[in-house]
Amino acid sequence: MHLQEEIYLAELLAVYGEMLTERQQEVMQMYFHQNQSLAEIADCFGIGRQSVHDCLAAGKAQLLKLEGALCVYSKLTKIRSLASSCLNQAEGEAHEALSRIIAITEE
Repeated sequence: MHLQEEIYLAELLAVYGEMLTERQQEVMQMYFHQNQSLAEIADCFGIGRQSVHDCLAAGKAQLLKLEGALCVYSKLTKIRSLASSCLNQAEGEAHEALSRIIAITEE
């Protein structure tokens, strides 16, 4: 996995993690947030590395499916960007950015 993909998946995990199975949550937390290897995770659960790999793959697929259907992360990213730009703009331009934020939240 490339670094950008890992960052993206870690952010999706923060948004949608509660929608995964308990095991997927634990494995993905250990992998993305605790930086544990497949072997370390496998040892912790008493399973093989392939089982950990499969669990990560299933969790990844579920996160991507959820984002594809719900677009929560995408909308949050847009809102953050627009809110940041409001802080750096003149009053009229900030009003335009705030209107766009409202539109995103209504999608």
